[in-house]
Amino acid sequence: MTHVIHRVYDSAHRVIRHYGYPIIVGGVILALFVTVSPAALGVACVNWTNVALLRFYFQGGRLDHANPTLCAASSAASSDPQRWTQGMGSYLHGDIASAEQQFTAALASQPEYGRTLRIDQALSYTPLIWHDHPESVDFMVEYARQHGHTSPIGYMRLAQFYLSLSDITKTQVNQERIRSVLEIISRTTLQGYQPRVDRAVALFHLGEYYSGRDTELAIRAYQAVVAEDPKDTSQGCTWVSAMKIVEYSIQRQDWEHAYALLSYAEALPDLYHRYSYTRLRLAQLDTGQYGVDKAIADLEQTILRDPSFTPTRMYLASLYQKKGLLSVASEQYQTVLLIEPDNQEAQQALIILRHP
Repeated sequence: MTHVIHRVYDSAHRVIRHYGYPIIVGGVILALFVTVSPAALGVACVNWTNVALLRFYFQGGRLDHANPTLCAASSAASSDPQRWTQGMGSYLHGDIASAEQQFTAALASQPEYGRTLRIDQALSYTPLIWHDHPESVDFMVEYARQHGHTSPIGYMRLAQFYLSLSDITKTQVNQERIRSVLEIISRTTLQGYQPRVDRAVALFHLGEYYSGRDTELAIRAYQAVVAEDPKDTSQGCTWVSAMKIVEYSIQRQDWEHAYALLSYAEALPDLYHRYSYTRLRLAQLDTGQYGVDKAIADLEQTILRDPSFTPTRMYLASLYQKKGLLSVASEQYQTVLLIEPDNQEAQQALIILRHP
């Protein structure tokens, strides 16, 4: 069992290293399932109609190994699973005309749930073929759209792949692909936990895409994240979106909206000092709106909950200095240095206090 797990990990790592994106986590789980229990291969074939991804993982991550396998569980050449399998073979190797014909035939008698699963599967495979057949990726996105595909899951995997490429290939074509796929996801309607999370993540990236390009569209995307995932089950996208809206509100001097969003962000799950970051921004806003005393009260309360967050102490110390409370400011800087001995800003501040 340990050997199998290491084999799955090493194979997945090759894919991640080559493509910069962990393509289809579910595929790794399926790989482990099939490898540990060969007898389950028939079940896997019924559900997935091929094991191309397994071959891709276990035979060096080469596209010529990504050949769909006809399954004994559905051996009739005219069966829907086999049509889909043959379509996937054509799709993986860039034969769009044949893929479209086989896909359409395979989906004709499928219930909505089955169509959704299969189209999600095909979209999820697109990162495998992008380098060799980018036109096939564009075809699959358009094919899914034409068939009214309402699940964001496969689109999201593709969007994540495009986003991972964006830092490397900053071409206008890829930027437009990112925007197009993300906007498709934002319009999907399938409900449930994972679709909502995927949609929220996509909307966040859409906001990031429009940031610096179109402020109104960026704000709209961030607001949609908050509406889609109000409890931040996406583990950060909602909090960051709320804080982005705060900054836009401050730029517009919409203080009421800024305070409302800070209050909301403060109540979200506290990961990576997000509560303290939120309270620090609140104190900075209070400094300008209500004065130093209100900000000091905010920060002192924040430190009680999160005493190790040094930016809070640094800003509090600077406010003490403004009030002329130099000894109290010095204590805060010294505490910062106990937590972060190499904090140069605190070191410099102490030097200035001691030698004004």
